[in-house]
Amino acid sequence: MSDVLVAFASDNNYVPVLSVALASLVAHTNPDRHYKIYILENAISAGNKNYLSELASANNIELLFADAHRTLASYAQSAFYLRGKYSVSIYTRLFLPNIISNERKVLYLDCDTLILRDVAELYDTELGDNYVGATRDLTIACAANPWLPPSYQTLGITSRHDYFNSGVLVLNLELMRKDNIIDRFLETVQKLKNTFYPDQDVLNVVCAGRVKFIANNWGVFGGLLFNRAAFAPQFVDSVASAIHEPYIIHYVGQGFPHTERVSMCSEEYFHYALKTRYGRDMLNKLQRKLNMWKRRLLRYAIASKLTFGRFSRIETKLAQATECYARLNKRWKKLDGLPFSL
Repeated sequence: MSDVLVAFASDNNYVPVLSVALASLVAHTNPDRHYKIYILENAISAGNKNYLSELASANNIELLFADAHRTLASYAQSAFYLRGKYSVSIYTRLFLPNIISNERKVLYLDCDTLILRDVAELYDTELGDNYVGATRDLTIACAANPWLPPSYQTLGITSRHDYFNSGVLVLNLELMRKDNIIDRFLETVQKLKNTFYPDQDVLNVVCAGRVKFIANNWGVFGGLLFNRAAFAPQFVDSVASAIHEPYIIHYVGQGFPHTERVSMCSEEYFHYALKTRYGRDMLNKLQRKLNMWKRRLLRYAIASKLTFGRFSRIETKLAQATECYARLNKRWKKLDGLPFSL
């Protein structure tokens, strides 16, 4: 059986999210292929390592742990630009050529993904002399009128339509090592201070012109709603196809099904979440969110009635509560079909 190499990066706090991605990946493996899954870990506990190994205990799956923290710690922390909620660990994927130094190629997946198709198909993508295989970023590259971060103009990318998302990547590790690409990554990190998506922007700058673009089905954002007018004409059909039949869903921006945000494939997500020991807690979070928005809806409805709808702030809050409660209530009712009791 030919190997399919996959890598995730996670710390101990993100293990619940990783476990759902791992459970969904395992469910869509081909028995005729061998899957070698690397967890680039940062202080994951022994207990959680054992649990993840149990999730991936099929005969054709090998789970390996690589110490990403040690690699990142070998560089001065000042070498990495960080903003907002980001930690140094976001740069882990940049060091994959060295962390997995004995492998020729790897499929990197963010932990906040849901896999709905055999990733061997994606791994088998022929990269040629390209550094990376990736999907166009649906909110930047494919959008008709995208919001572009202030730093975008400094990236030096000739076309925003070639800007890719870094959550799903097929990496040509052999070529990256040959061309000493990590040195170029580090040089670019220093040049792109104040960039909005630190690691993703670095990848786009260094790999520009050496990207094999793959079908958008492999990187559908979980909070994306299809509106033809929202996308550039040349991408409308491919985006519509991807949203209709996603192969990998990427829940960027914490848009998980147990939150109040727009979220695709909530039933599928909970199907795999409930195969893990964290699924019930995620379900409870959804119920708490539902109850919270129900209380807010009642409170603002009463306030609106008492003030005869004259205060715009109250009416705005009422509209928001109505929308969020309706979305969560619809999602909750859909879960009736899953094999567990609400």
